Amino acid sequence: AERGGRRGGGDRDPAKMMTTTTTATAAAAGSNLQRHRHRRRVSFSELEIRSYPVILGDHPHCASGPPLSLGWEYDPNATVTIDLDEYENERAGTRRSRGDMRLEATVRREMLKG
Repeated sequence: AERGGRRGGGDRDPAKMMTTTTTATAAAAGSNLQRHRHRRRVSFSELEIRSYPVILGDHPHCASGPPLSLGWEYDPNATVTIDLDEYENERAGTRRSRGDMRLEATVRREMLKG
């Protein structure tokens, strides 16, 4: 008899169902591994740099001052396209640490005013 969309008689043991599901997942992962051995390569030649407005955000871990976010709108006329290799060469050695990117509450307030 059918009950709740399942066929067969009686209740099924949840432990056996879980084992069956796990085995099916492992078998599927194995077949995915074989497919990914022949990955295709992707390369990029240009980089598009856009400027977005800074807006009031909603990040819950901002302990003091307003959190910041980027808005969705950007000015397509202000967009710059540059050769990727040229960009990487120009910025070599200029990476900022996490601490360098942290802004004080007063700086964030001023950014929202400006």
